[in-house]
Amino acid sequence: MRLIYTIDQVFADPQVQHLQMARTVHHPELGDIAIVEQAIPLSRTTAELKTATAGLGEHTDQVLAELARTPDEIAKLHAEGVVL
Repeated sequence: MRLIYTIDQVFADPQVQHLQMARTVHHPELGDIAIVEQAIPLSRTTAELKTATAGLGEHTDQVLAELARTPDEIAKLHAEGVVL
């Protein structure tokens, strides 16, 4: 028999809890949420989730600035609905 977990079942699974594959982080809109940690621990490349994912468009201006776009160019892209 094949079993496909729902999200709440994934986080409640004893093996997931034992391997600490889930981490609780704070999301500014949703409050404390559980997210999946890195699935496979690597000995030389550590990864630790500390925050929830960014909101839609949250870093758009920063990324565009890093791509050498001027504030006026960024404002025009927003005004035209090209970016959020």
